[in-house]
Amino acid sequence: MAPINRGRVSDPAQAASSGSHKEAPGSAGGTLTLDKIISDMPDLVKSPVELNKRVSELQPGFYFFSTTAWESAMSSGALTHMRREELDRYVDAYVGVKNYQEYSRSMFPEYIAVETYFPSHHSYTPAEEAEGEQKLRTLQMGFQVMEHLSEEMKSGIEESTKER
Repeated sequence: MAPINRGRVSDPAQAASSGSHKEAPGSAGGTLTLDKIISDMPDLVKSPVELNKRVSELQPGFYFFSTTAWESAMSSGALTHMRREELDRYVDAYVGVKNYQEYSRSMFPEYIAVETYFPSHHSYTPAEEAEGEQKLRTLQMGFQVMEHLSEEMKSGIEESTKER
């Protein structure tokens, strides 16, 4: 099962651009892996052990970004001292992080459904094969949305941290 990265991120820009972490849900690599599993499903259901192995290799990372500092700045009124264009950039970054995090949280049950479905089968009826494929396609679509949200988040963070 993939880890949930629970570390507090004090510099989301660094986390968003770091190449040292597992694939983010919806990363191009994760989507391509799912594409391959789905296209190979007719052969893989004949070998449930191989299908389970391929599914277990998905291992997306689900990231938690701490927004405590931002929320404290909002509640304390500190943001009223910022220039409007600077504040707008930080709001965009915060909204991007919040959207990514909320959608990531909503996708975790879909991922768990895939991770638990395949190990519980030693053979597949046509109906079970169709159900398994549907679970993979649901996860694939969710990952595609997360890929889009991840790019928006990264862009917002990079824009907010540029020197002006």
